[in-house]
Amino acid sequence: MTESNRQKYELIIDGGYQKLKDLDAEKTDKWTFVCEEGGCTVHQRAVEGSPTYMWRGSAKVKGATVKQWRELLSATSVDVKLRNIFDPDNRGFKLVHEFDGDNFAIAHTKYTANSYFVSDRDFLFVRAVRTHWSDQEGICFIGTSLNEADFADDPIVKNNQPNGVVRAHIDFFGWIVKPSEEGIEIVYYNHAQPGGWIPTAVYNALSKTQALSPLKYKQYLEK
Repeated sequence: MTESNRQKYELIIDGGYQKLKDLDAEKTDKWTFVCEEGGCTVHQRAVEGSPTYMWRGSAKVKGATVKQWRELLSATSVDVKLRNIFDPDNRGFKLVHEFDGDNFAIAHTKYTANSYFVSDRDFLFVRAVRTHWSDQEGICFIGTSLNEADFADDPIVKNNQPNGVVRAHIDFFGWIVKPSEEGIEIVYYNHAQPGGWIPTAVYNALSKTQALSPLKYKQYLEK
């Protein structure tokens, strides 16, 4: 991995960071309420030029700290059982290349659609953790898909595609985690293209599950 590649991926993260900042400042009337479950509120909204919705989930976690959430994020990169608590549809994860540990890395992951008729999906993406733009105690976790040609020789990336796995595309995901009066506030955004064929009902169910991710952290940290 050359320095020029690193600079390219840093620019991608720069764009995601700005997008997250813009979304955080966006008027709420652009979003449609989907559900509230266990203290986690889910919204969705249309994205111009895209057939899929962007999703947002948010929750407040009492008694928790930003540091605790960050440590959990790192732990899920290596602990399969822990990862499945927060991401039950995940069927594999690897940091393909680390620029700065898991603070800035290229990752590959695979998901099941939980349907006999729908192929599993995998993603290759760059991810990074940065300090929140206005709260120095808060953090942002950002990611977006990459061109797999850059990692054509990586065995995990290369060997997944022939096995009926469809390469999906993460247009953008972003987490905002910052202190609140009683603990922390978690906000999660996700917009993806599933690739290949998938029934709308199945895709929306999977997207809703992802948008409820803050609830899983809330349940774990408040127990």
